[in-house]
Amino acid sequence: MKTWIGAQLFVFLASWAIYTSYWAVFLIGRGMSPQIAGLSVTAGLVSRSIAVAVLFPLANRWTGLGTIVRVLPWISVACAALFLGHGSVALVMVASVALGLTYPVILPGLETMTTLAAGRRLLSYGPTRRIGSLGFVIGTFAAGAVQTRWGTEALLGLFVAACLALGLLGLAPTGHPEVAHQRAGSGRDWSALFRRRNVVVMMLVMIFLQSSHAAYYTFGAVRFAELGASPGLVSALIVLAPLGEIVILSVAPHFERRLSVRAMLVIALLAAVVRWLVLGLTGSLWLAALSQPLHGATFAVAQVAFVRFLNDDVPADLNGAVQGMMTALATGLGTAAMTAVAGLLWNTSTLLVFGLMAICAGLGLPLLTDRMLGRSERA
Repeated sequence: MKTWIGAQLFVFLASWAIYTSYWAVFLIGRGMSPQIAGLSVTAGLVSRSIAVAVLFPLANRWTGLGTIVRVLPWISVACAALFLGHGSVALVMVASVALGLTYPVILPGLETMTTLAAGRRLLSYGPTRRIGSLGFVIGTFAAGAVQTRWGTEALLGLFVAACLALGLLGLAPTGHPEVAHQRAGSGRDWSALFRRRNVVVMMLVMIFLQSSHAAYYTFGAVRFAELGASPGLVSALIVLAPLGEIVILSVAPHFERRLSVRAMLVIALLAAVVRWLVLGLTGSLWLAALSQPLHGATFAVAQVAFVRFLNDDVPADLNGAVQGMMTALATGLGTAAMTAVAGLLWNTSTLLVFGLMAICAGLGLPLLTDRMLGRSERA
């Protein structure tokens, strides 16, 4: 199970590096404006939200997690093929929605399997998730190298190749049928779960934190280029973020039970505020580079806190529902809304864009009181 999940996370997050960090670069390379590219990314994020909030839990009630993560890479290849033609803006939007309804759903499926396996002591979450982060690093370097050698159009081919590799890896046995066959609980169970105050507060905090990453994920590469970085250097700078993540995940077993969930979330939120203000204010490429390892706090520390919360406070058969809802609301709808804002304001002021991201992260801090995040409290 550890080997299977590690390999899946590695290849998926290698492809995810292209999808999150280079998709806008790919679209702009086709002659689209930042506004249209941002709208396309937003369309994908909205469709992702619908898929992971509704389609993923429904599919998981019908079939096991293993089946879902094995089938979706092949469907994603077909959806990505829609981008092969140089069609109208409308066609690009259709392709973005189709890909958003399929490909991103693999992530909550894999995350849920990893969380369940960690809860059964089949693996340690931090070191296993670190393998995925390493895949993101390699995917980022590969994307930068491919863009430099063959141009932005080749990024699509690299993405499709990664999805094909993911599908082929999925053909191997998982090694632990109980986790792979896990299905979601009933809708009635979901309703009761989301009436608990600590679950609602956790969702809100993750929405504010993850949504604040929107401008970086969509325009981070563009921002570094504006500061004078070459395509190769842009890749290196983007890689600094998952390297910080890898360091945190490597030491996660040493702090995940020593720090409270609340303390870890406060660290993540404060780091996000600092990170986005630096990216907005600085005119120095190297100062922007120094802010990149803060991703270890803004993402990895928060993810460790979220997995700890799932294992401590959420029943196993509802892990997928909570993972899916968090992905839908935090990295889906919330990020879509902030991406749309970033796209509209990007040509006006990068300081305004990243300032809004800092405010978004800061909104999570007032929620982290003893009363609001108390264990097993009702909303």
